[in-house]
Amino acid sequence: MLGVLQTHDVFTESPLPVFRFLLFLCLLPAVAAAQTRPAIIDTSVDTRPHMAALSGSGVQVVARYLARCTQPIAGLESKRLIDQGPRSDPRSEVSQLLQGRFAILSVYQFYNGSTAKLFGKVGENSLPDANCNPAPPGGRSADAEAALDAIAAIEQARALGQPQGSAIYFGMDFEYNPASDGGEIERRIIAYFTELNRQLRPAGYRVGAYGNGYVLQLLLDRKLAEFTWISASASFHETSKFYSSGKWHLFQHEVDTEWFGQPAGDRCSEGLILDADVQNPLLPDSYVGFWDARGLFSINPIFNELIANDRRFVCNGDAVVRREPGSKASDVTQARACKGRKHQVLNPVAGYSYPVVVGQISGDMVEVDVDDDGSFDGWTALSNLTPDFRQKPDWIGATATRKAAKCE
Repeated sequence: MLGVLQTHDVFTESPLPVFRFLLFLCLLPAVAAAQTRPAIIDTSVDTRPHMAALSGSGVQVVARYLARCTQPIAGLESKRLIDQGPRSDPRSEVSQLLQGRFAILSVYQFYNGSTAKLFGKVGENSLPDANCNPAPPGGRSADAEAALDAIAAIEQARALGQPQGSAIYFGMDFEYNPASDGGEIERRIIAYFTELNRQLRPAGYRVGAYGNGYVLQLLLDRKLAEFTWISASASFHETSKFYSSGKWHLFQHEVDTEWFGQPAGDRCSEGLILDADVQNPLLPDSYVGFWDARGLFSINPIFNELIANDRRFVCNGDAVVRREPGSKASDVTQARACKGRKHQVLNPVAGYSYPVVVGQISGDMVEVDVDDDGSFDGWTALSNLTPDFRQKPDWIGATATRKAAKCE
């Protein structure tokens, strides 16, 4: 693995000090066993059927969801961690995760995927009340909605055994540019997070935020979020700018990938559907809100550096992934991956402004894993990728211009 086998830190551009190099050598077998997989994942499904496979995957942190009510949408039946049982139940998912020596990242999402959330609505209907009963039409203010969310988040965090001093991240999982509405949504975001802080801080929980670059910078500037988690949508407003500023704590770099499914022809057994995340290794404080059976949890900074060093962004709009390092551009990868119980052929062009995992180099070609499932899928030119993982290319909206883009 390119990032693991070198002793020079590509992400920070400085030689590893002796003591860190010795630690690096100690960690090398564990990192190699992880097969470049990320240390942090988030998922909206019950992880218990995949607990044994997860234990050998290199994952250290599993992000699971809080929400004040269930969301009766296909695929989200087990989204709330509390619905799988409280910490007092040794058979519950939270207990099994903690007994399996995983840490947990708490993230709150209750219809947070639309700006209608900030009006207390889902579509044209009002969101349910604190008891999950239908609410009168007309919605509610952003701070009133936040108050309901804060109470539910605190109650569920306590039932799950989440310790004080850890964080709950709240989603703003939608595209937002203030030029589109004169700043109305921005004012509601501020009101929402002001109320969250008013309630969570006295309860002993720290506030994190998940969203696009513009929203996260806004919340940092106003000191309304201690931790920031960039959503994976490359085209969202100022996401690349915020990433390249280095101020982020977590970055969601792969969504809806599927691990542990077993292929049989064109079908797969049911795997674990998840998103992959990486922690910023450049920030001086390695704590970003995780918790485990013993209390607050931090990933060893060496792991974060190694994981970041194994990733690059695609900066060529036509980054063809070839079958072998000596293959012609027309001899593209035929790699497959399990997704939605189907054994699907991967797109032979790596997505512009999205990350890939890099492996061994052969001449001017590098091995890549394009869907972060721990298996290398083919080879692409080194010139198709950024030299490191520190700068994210700006998204190009026009399809033809994006496809013609070349790395600078």
